[in-house]
Amino acid sequence: MTITADELARVRYWVPESWEPTELFDDLAVNDVWERESNTDPTSTTDEALAQSRANVYRTAYVLTQTMISGLVGQPDSFSVGGEYSESRGAAINLLINRLNDLRKLRDDAVAIVEGTSAILVTQLTRPNFLGR
Repeated sequence: MTITADELARVRYWVPESWEPTELFDDLAVNDVWERESNTDPTSTTDEALAQSRANVYRTAYVLTQTMISGLVGQPDSFSVGGEYSESRGAAINLLINRLNDLRKLRDDAVAIVEGTSAILVTQLTRPNFLGR
């Protein structure tokens, strides 16, 4: 399955532009994650296909964000070069964790729509009354 330009644009919305493309974040890697994480059942309507596509995009964006966080967490929080330059990764990690929480909610909501667990079903039950009333 190939990712469409619109789907890739939605994935890239969650990947900051400041990140340089690497083997983890190029189009091929996005496609690999898409293939691994996608739920590609045949659907009967365009709306179902769109809902499934949206769920797959959020799954992919979630995995990419987790990968970025794990790359930052493995490095020192801050460093400096002889009074010329200093950097703290704590703010970037916090930003990505907040974005990951947003993505988790979007992903869970989109997957619930695809799986049919996003709505409450009400069924009326009739109980027989054995007391003659």
